[in-house]
Amino acid sequence: MSFVCISQSTFCWHLSNLLLCMNCGGEVARMLGIFEECFESPVKVGLIMLVAFVAGGLVPILPFVLLLASQSSLIVASIATFVSLFLVGVWKTTFTDKHWLPSGLEMVFVGILAAVIPYLNGDFYHRYYRSFYIRSLKQMIIVSR
Repeated sequence: MSFVCISQSTFCWHLSNLLLCMNCGGEVARMLGIFEECFESPVKVGLIMLVAFVAGGLVPILPFVLLLASQSSLIVASIATFVSLFLVGVWKTTFTDKHWLPSGLEMVFVGILAAVIPYLNGDFYHRYYRSFYIRSLKQMIIVSR
């Protein structure tokens, strides 16, 4: 992502034009390039999202269904997930002007973060609240006697 530095006077000019045109009907939409007829059907977009979620969700699950050994299934699922994330990152370059290798690696990194952060979060809360819950139960038992 790149940021463009503009002067304060240029920013104020754009802001004043935007504020002046807010009461001009579709003038702001025209200035921003947003047109109602450019939006796809919500049903079509919803079906595309459904297919994308199912396809993306099947990649890590299928090795556990097709292979009998859980250890080899985990390895195959991890490799298949990393490869599919890398391919999605490469495909993403058709919409951006980035090089395919950093884009693919970025998608794999984001996928790893999306898996590791919730896991560590759940592990932390499990350890903390489990010990807290057990101490609370012991105190309740002692108090009730």
